Amino acid sequence: MRLKNLLLLILFFTTSSLFAQRTITNRVCDTIPYEIIGEKLIIPFKVNEKEYKAIYDSGGQNGFICSAAVEMKARTKGGVRHVGGYGTGGMSFQEAVVDDVVFGGNYVLKTMDVMIFPDMAVMKSLGVVGIVTGQAFYNAVVTIDSKNKILVINSPYRPEKLKATDGIKLELSSVMQPKFDINISGVKQQILFDTGAHGFICLSKEFIEQHKDKIEILETGYGIDKIGIDGLPKPMDLPKVKIESLDFAEKIQKH
Repeated sequence: MRLKNLLLLILFFTTSSLFAQRTITNRVCDTIPYEIIGEKLIIPFKVNEKEYKAIYDSGGQNGFICSAAVEMKARTKGGVRHVGGYGTGGMSFQEAVVDDVVFGGNYVLKTMDVMIFPDMAVMKSLGVVGIVTGQAFYNAVVTIDSKNKILVINSPYRPEKLKATDGIKLELSSVMQPKFDINISGVKQQILFDTGAHGFICLSKEFIEQHKDKIEILETGYGIDKIGIDGLPKPMDLPKVKIESLDFAEKIQKH
């Protein structure tokens, strides 16, 4: 989702228990500044008093490149995790644990489960050491404030004056990837909220073909639209489309 078009978005991650100190009376645990580089949302964090940067990717899974994990004194768990990809079809990565990961000043993860990635050039080009996802903010409310370019972390409860009924019901995967229902040109569809993706909304080729009576194809290019951890996908036709409406949270956006 293109964050410059996003004034305020609140995500709820509410599973396993986590305690983070709160120093502000309105329950705000902390704020984390972010920057946008190459359409990626980049946030700082600390391990062992050293500051690092990572991509905040709500649709991904926690992981750090090998050299950074060694520097952080990551402890291996003895297992591997398979991740689907766009290039070779997926890869398996070693699982590890990093201790005392600090976001902002007060939001502390005593342990953080991560995957160990190879030292990838794409990470180094962005000045980051890996990916931080919703797994890091479970049992917390993350507010993306694009006006002030900060993440506001409320833990362990939602912000004051915000009712549970004010939000959108999310379906969370086992790795905390948030999905919710929207209506695209009158068609109900579940989508993944993915801060690591390009553009405002990405539609599958199958969805466009199935509902071509409701979606206008403006032009078509040829190439790739994403890069996976496992490499590049095969080039394909990439249509640019116009949809009649986008409806979620009882609000309709005309396009």
